[in-house]
Amino acid sequence: FVLYCPAALLHNEQLPTILELAIQSIAGCGGEQRSTRAALGFLSHFFGWQSLRLSQHAQSMFSASANSVNEQLAANGPRVVQECVASLAGGPQALWPALSDCVISIVTAVMNASPAENETPAHQWLRQAMMQAGGGSDSGSNGGGRMSEEVCQQILGLLTHLLKQEGLKGRNKAKVLLSDFARISRGEMGSDMLLNYIQQ
Repeated sequence: FVLYCPAALLHNEQLPTILELAIQSIAGCGGEQRSTRAALGFLSHFFGWQSLRLSQHAQSMFSASANSVNEQLAANGPRVVQECVASLAGGPQALWPALSDCVISIVTAVMNASPAENETPAHQWLRQAMMQAGGGSDSGSNGGGRMSEEVCQQILGLLTHLLKQEGLKGRNKAKVLLSDFARISRGEMGSDMLLNYIQQ
């Protein structure tokens, strides 16, 4: 629908319900990968439409409905980010690319709409979600099963820097960064590995 029939989606009175079902699919699939990946792809495309190569017709439809999309983003963004980060920290590794894409699409969309690129609502959503994610005692957590604020802030700064890079390269590096966040939160990697991004 996002690519080929955006009017049927954007003008649908049940759009909030459709988005709610997609979010519930992420939260309630219990690791079932096909349906979870499909829901993540839909949300990534819907909220990240500006990053897609849409037809001229689809582009004009989304542009005309940008305020409505942004309203849905503000209403649903916190939950989507929360579910994605929780799944990165505790879900199957096979879903990491789709989860990362969804987070990046939302953060990028909010950054594009905000004059304060370094501290947007999406940064706040992501910071809160990461701090609630579990982490081992040697992974940069504060010892209470939460990611430390210092490590969260470091990841957010790196993510913002990478997403400001033009083209696919920055986005791909951001996906790797979120995968590294998942490893840190699981205790599979130390937070000192983030220095590799600073040295690049």
